[in-house]
Formats: sequence, C-alpha cells, structure tokens
Amino acid sequence: HLSDKPADVTDYAMDKLHGDISAVIDDLNAEQVTLVGHDWGGAICWQYAMAQPERISKLVIMNLTHPRGYAAVVADATPAQAENVAYAKRFASSTPGDDQVPEQVLNAGERRGDRPEVAARYRAAFEQSSWNGMMNYYRANYGSLLGVSEDKETFVKNIDRPVLQLHGLEDTAVDKDGLRDTWNWIGRDYTLVTVPDAGHFVQWDAAELVSETMKWWLLARP
Repeated sequence: HLSDKPADVTDYAMDKLHGDISAVIDDLNAEQVTLVGHDWGGAICWQYAMAQPERISKLVIMNLTHPRGYAAVVADATPAQAENVAYAKRFASSTPGDDQVPEQVLNAGERRGDRPEVAARYRAAFEQSSWNGMMNYYRANYGSLLGVSEDKETFVKNIDRPVLQLHGLEDTAVDKDGLRDTWNWIGRDYTLVTVPDAGHFVQWDAAELVSETMKWWLLARP
C-alpha cells in the first residue's frame, strides 16, 4: 500500500509497465533475469518478453494465457466463457476516478468461505489499495489485448526463450482453451503444467507443486 498510485489511465499503459520492469533490472545491475508473472503480471511478462527479449533469459507464467490465446477465446467465446470474462469488460469501460472498492470485492474472502482471519486480512489489504489504479490497468490495456492479430508485429514474434507455464484448470477468469497453440508462438523449449484441481491462484492452490516444478525447471536451465 506504500507504492505509488497514479491517477491517470495513461500511467498504466503497457510501455510504462515495461519501463518499471526495466528499471528494476537496471537497479539489480543485471543483464538478464528470469521473469515470473501471474494474472495481470503474466500479461505484462508475456508482452515484455516479446518487446524486450534481450532483457530476459527465461519466462514463467501462471494462469494467464498467451495474448493470442486469450484473445482467441474472447473472440469466439461460448456463453459460459463470455459470462466469465464479462467482469474485465466492465472494468475496462468503467469511469476513471472512482477509488471506492466495491463491497462485493471486500467481501470476496467471506464468499469463498475463507477462514475468518484470512477473510479479514483480504478485506484489510483491499481497503488499503487503489481501486482506481486497478481499474486503470484494464482501461489502458484490455482493448488492445483483444485487438491482437497476425498483422501486429509485437505479437507475431516468437518468444525465443525457454517458457514454463503453470495453469490451474478450474480457473474461470482465464479459460484453459486459451492454452491451445501456445507452442506455436515459442521458439525454445516450452513446458506446460496443468493442475486439474487448482483455480486461478495456482500458486496458492498447488503451492508445493508450483514451487518444486519451478525449482527443477530452473535448475535444468542454468
């Protein structure tokens, strides 16, 4: 909650987010890093790997399909898939400036049946967050993601780095059908691990599997 919370939509454009990653890499005095991302972070990492491949050595993505795969699902969605991604469209079309976290979001931990102390921490974290900043991410980027096509140079470049992708198959926000054809967009070895009984937060639902898989995968690619 101590990080900056810019108010303008343009502050959340993908090039600005990429600039943040580059700044961290520079601060580490590193030429390349292994980039790991989940959900929003996964979307940023996919695109960073395509835009600035020289800055990364390996890529690990959790529950965010490749931009092409995500866009393909939304473009030809079943009724159930369309309902599952409707929230993102609402967020992207919301009015900038409202920083009031909706009560339904604050109560999400209780609705999921989390233990009371976990639900309370979840609520407290959101109460310290910038709802406007979160929505600005969608406002700035969601439309361009759905506009992915073969004639857009950024997205036709293969990712020429090893990629590990972990995906909880019970995720409704990011449909597993978007995994299809990912292997066609990666020019190095691609490892896909699907977890049937895990949801959107695969790193929580299958923490040991995710951690151990990342360890052996990284050790095999020094």
